[in-house]
Amino acid sequence: MEAYINRKNGKRYIVIAEGIDCTNARDGTPVIVYHPEEKPELVCVREKAEFLVKFDPEPAQ
Repeated sequence: MEAYINRKNGKRYIVIAEGIDCTNARDGTPVIVYHPEEKPELVCVREKAEFLVKFDPEPAQ
C-alpha cells in the first residue's frame, strides 16, 4: 500500500484502493480510499483529482 503525506497537516495516510463513485450525480468519478496511519479504522474517500492536489507521495526510503 502506498503512503502519502497531507500537505496541510504533515500527517501520513495510507491508500487502500482506487475506486469509482457510483452516486447518480457523480457516476464514474475516480476516488481514492485511504486512512490516517494512526487511525486505520477511519476509512476516508476523496475525489482522486482533489487527493492528488492535497497529498504528496511519501518519498521512497
